[in-house]
Amino acid sequence: EDIAEKKEFCNLINHNNALLLKIVDDILDISKIEAGYIDLHPTWFCLSDLIMESTTEYRMKAAGRLDIRIHKPGQGYMAELDTKRVKQILNNFLSNALKHTQEGYIDITYGVTEQGIEIKVTDTGCGIPQDKLPVIFERFEKVDSFAQGVGLGLSICKSIVDKMNGRIQVYSQLGLGTTFIAELPCHSILVNE
Repeated sequence: EDIAEKKEFCNLINHNNALLLKIVDDILDISKIEAGYIDLHPTWFCLSDLIMESTTEYRMKAAGRLDIRIHKPGQGYMAELDTKRVKQILNNFLSNALKHTQEGYIDITYGVTEQGIEIKVTDTGCGIPQDKLPVIFERFEKVDSFAQGVGLGLSICKSIVDKMNGRIQVYSQLGLGTTFIAELPCHSILVNE
């Protein structure tokens, strides 16, 4: 009984430490971005591998509560972008979806466009009120004040996407769910997977 309780406390402390670190990271990131220090280091990477890595991580976090599904394009692609930053965008999309979706699923769709790559994350969550949509990418903007985090994730995503000369979009219906899309211009090549 005592050991179980200690374990529970340890888990709680670890969880809160992780949340705090994430907030500190976000604040440092946004201040660097605002000061113009957002260095991009593009390298070639396999798009499917990157999507799979993040999905595996968030499936663990979802712990079977809902399904995280990947819609793979018919072909495999290599793309030339800053992988750390692409992952940051995808992880923020997934983290948001997980926070606001109690049941149903999260869908990840991705592929190559004429200009570069497109990553889309759709959830069956609570949705975003229409009046919040225009400000959703602003700093400290949160739809749900009880949700974890300080509301910097999407603002950071927008800054990264802007720096990459891309486009970030959101579509949402209250009670039905939300879709976030990042379009990132880059060179890409078709590979056989």
